[in-house]
Amino acid sequence: MKKLLTLITAAILAASALTATASAATVTMYAEDGRTITVQDYEVSAYRNVGWYTEPFVTMYALDGRSIKVQQSQVPAYQNVGWYTEGDMYWKKYVEPDLQDMYNRNDYVSLYLSADQRLINDPYSPIYTDALYAYRTRAMDKWRIATGCPLGVTAHESELVQHNNDGSMSSEFAFTNTSYKNIIAFKHEYDICDVFGNVLYKYVANAGNTPDNRINIAPGETYYNMSVTIDKYDVTRYNLRNSTFIRNSKIAEVVFADGTKWVNPGHYISNGTLSNVYLAGYTFKSNNAPYYISLWIF
Repeated sequence: MKKLLTLITAAILAASALTATASAATVTMYAEDGRTITVQDYEVSAYRNVGWYTEPFVTMYALDGRSIKVQQSQVPAYQNVGWYTEGDMYWKKYVEPDLQDMYNRNDYVSLYLSADQRLINDPYSPIYTDALYAYRTRAMDKWRIATGCPLGVTAHESELVQHNNDGSMSSEFAFTNTSYKNIIAFKHEYDICDVFGNVLYKYVANAGNTPDNRINIAPGETYYNMSVTIDKYDVTRYNLRNSTFIRNSKIAEVVFADGTKWVNPGHYISNGTLSNVYLAGYTFKSNNAPYYISLWIF
């Protein structure tokens, strides 16, 4: 009998503990002005009566400048009648018109770079990631079709030729895969010129051509790691101390991961000059003011 009473007492105590735990459950409540408060679950009704809510508020915006605060569950209903969240409004009012303008002007290089950088740096990009990828793809298609080349070449004008303290010189490039296949190797040819445009040296740079120089550029990706350095001995040997610009830049060959190859038909393109078939020197401004030159081949 004593053992039975002990078991009954333990059961009662356990039930009491469960009741106490349940009664101690808390709920976070929200005010329209952004304040929050944590209350016991049995206090929820009383707090509702004085303007507190069990879900947070979201500020929504209209194109005419109005704003309104609604509960989170009401957001879809307001979106259906022309209201926007902060991220949606930023896209609708600023980002999309800017991208569409570039597309309409056939400014596919700026369109690609803008969409690509927003995917990386735009704090609202998770809201419209799919739309950014769509614009980036449209830019790639325009770029590839217009130039006839599956690999776009971009370089910062002021860094085309950089003379280093040790007497060497270097050039920095970025390459964008505008095709729909992975690129595993390519050959880039260009002229190193003085300030007057006189050719000092014809240079050939290869990427992915040796086991320790492997690359794999996926469709739509940009390869930023192409740094060409000429040591001080060759700078002296080829009289490159007065080199200033890169001219006649072209992609000569591209090798794809599936074993196929693209070969340049042989047209050189200069910055801002006419080739025999196509004007390919393309200049645009970034938001940070410096000019960029995008070099590609037909």
